[in-house]
Amino acid sequence: MRTITLFENSADYTIGWHELTIATAKYGKSNDTPVLDVTFEGYPDNFNMRTWAKHNEKTNEEWRIARLFRFANAGITEVLEEDGKKRIALNDDADQLVGKRLNVLFYKEPVVIGGEEKQYSRVYSTPAPTVFSNPAESYDEDAVRRFKTRAEEQFANYGKGTLSTNGTTDKKLVTADNDLPF
Repeated sequence: MRTITLFENSADYTIGWHELTIATAKYGKSNDTPVLDVTFEGYPDNFNMRTWAKHNEKTNEEWRIARLFRFANAGITEVLEEDGKKRIALNDDADQLVGKRLNVLFYKEPVVIGGEEKQYSRVYSTPAPTVFSNPAESYDEDAVRRFKTRAEEQFANYGKGTLSTNGTTDKKLVTADNDLPF
């Protein structure tokens, strides 16, 4: 005999932007590259956003995982001023992300199973901040919109999958803030 847990699935998998709360965060490795996987409240654990570490070629400073902490307003321990520039000291323990809010982009990825193509929802790896302010920086609605637009442009250039319902990537994305045409 076995038991199974039944989930009441009321999660919204609509293509576009969603402001979600991080449920778990865990470091790991993929192809010898450090990664940080985050999951979101109300979604299953296999519906995650993976962020790969990326270093600046000139300074060797890791920026992609650090950007995730910045955009989630997580782990900031100190704001430093050096040569007229602000720098942030981060506690980059993955647990610092839990409970923080983040804008994430959902898209559809085609997957062939048994000779049949299906479209599965995925979370794009480039997030956007929410509206917030801290001692180092602040993001208003216009700034958030700019980061969302950059992520959409990046997806259009490098993404695999679709940001539309007809199987093609639209340059103009229907966001979760707008009326959906379907």
